[in-house]
Amino acid sequence: MNAFVALIYSAALFSSQPAHLRDLFPVEHVAEVIRVTQKHFRAGPESLPIPRNDAMRIVQSSAAAGLGAWCGVEWQPYYLAFMRSERNRDWSEEQLTFIGMLFGTAQGSMEKSMARTPCESSDRESVARMLQYLP
Repeated sequence: MNAFVALIYSAALFSSQPAHLRDLFPVEHVAEVIRVTQKHFRAGPESLPIPRNDAMRIVQSSAAAGLGAWCGVEWQPYYLAFMRSERNRDWSEEQLTFIGMLFGTAQGSMEKSMARTPCESSDRESVARMLQYLP
């Protein structure tokens, strides 16, 4: 198991936000993902359509799906459960659209950052366990 996946997996076992996803993206990277998504969202870059703390939570929550995409592990049920939980909150359709875009942007960012690292079978097993912890 490579060191990055081991670090993420240990964070999954021992932290809480959902517990297994807190702080997987560095704060600077979270801010950049939010900025890029906000810039491309139809509301324009001047306003964030959801509270910043929620945006940060969504970026962190997307990490498991990004690792799943990188490692070829089925991540779609995790995403669907995540969006189902967001729909149960008091978000408008515009906010839900932004949340989906933000999740996808962050997921793609994680997948891209791992692209040059081969996914070993032990990584695949760790990522599959992470994806079992539905948000």
